[in-house]
Amino acid sequence: MDELDPAVKIGVAANLSRYYTAEGRGLLSPLARLLKDALGEAVELQMTGGFFSKKELSGVSFTLGEWRYALEDGGGDRRTGPLVAKRTRVVRGIALKTEDLPVSTWLEEVGLALEVEAQNNEATHAALSKLVW
Repeated sequence: MDELDPAVKIGVAANLSRYYTAEGRGLLSPLARLLKDALGEAVELQMTGGFFSKKELSGVSFTLGEWRYALEDGGGDRRTGPLVAKRTRVVRGIALKTEDLPVSTWLEEVGLALEVEAQNNEATHAALSKLVW
């Protein structure tokens, strides 16, 4: 798979940002599903709750290239609190630097990284194609 379909290439970051603008923190669950479809076992889901309460998704993280991306609850009320986006540079398995990013910037970077990944991975390409159509 040499070249990513132009519709997918243009649409991934834009659709992620548009969805975040419309849904706010409601983005977390659909994004986690998309990432699981696209990247499989490379995606880690963080869950909170348990024993006597329902488990809820509180974050998602994954590594693409030399970057580890995480989007998680920022604390406070899990249903209305802000999302916190982080990017960590990882070299040979060692995390060198973690920085907080605005969620919109994080989504743009993740969208672009997924586009690159889709050029070499059929599952990623198929998952991203669903996002833009």
